[in-house]
Amino acid sequence: MLPRNVQTSLLATQLVAFATLARSVAYDRWFTVVLASLMIVGALAAVRHRTWGVLLSLATGITFATLSLIGIAPMWFVGVGVIGALPFLLTSEALGRFDRQATGIVAGLAAGVGASAAMAWKLVAWNVFLSFPSLWPSEYAQHGLVVSAVLALGAVAAITQRDRYRRAHLRVDASPQRVRIEELAHTGPSVAHDDEEAEADEEAHSALRSRR
Repeated sequence: MLPRNVQTSLLATQLVAFATLARSVAYDRWFTVVLASLMIVGALAAVRHRTWGVLLSLATGITFATLSLIGIAPMWFVGVGVIGALPFLLTSEALGRFDRQATGIVAGLAAGVGASAAMAWKLVAWNVFLSFPSLWPSEYAQHGLVVSAVLALGAVAAITQRDRYRRAHLRVDASPQRVRIEELAHTGPSVAHDDEEAEADEEAHSALRSRR
């Protein structure tokens, strides 16, 4: 089972990604629709113990942050990027125990791909919008039904994952090993008392035999 802080970071990543996805759909920001969708995929894969999931979340988080830093996205994208990168940051030490060098290499590749994607989009975005006017971002929110569906899906996913974590923790707390330890703790005094009675009976029988 994943550590509690990693579980929390993955849940936060999904919530932020779903919120960003809904906002991007509403304003026709299709590049960030793709990014937010990939971040959700990465977080869900990480929940299922897939290492590539935290790397994908890291790469998309770097892309979000870079889009803001190069001036083509709002500053709060940096926060989205930090939250997206958090699952990898929390698991990097454990990954490094297996192969520190490989962990550093794949982290560098993920960060490089994420930053390169943001800079490449800045270079081609204008040409893409001119070639495909239907992709031009809108100034006003629209696609209300789709946005509502995305938010509802995010809420269901978050509730389902929270309940799964809760059940997993309950199973660990009620494991057979712990029950046996508690039973021994409760039965310990009675066992000791029975031993004392047996020893006293043995002494009494010895005394009777010596008198005979």
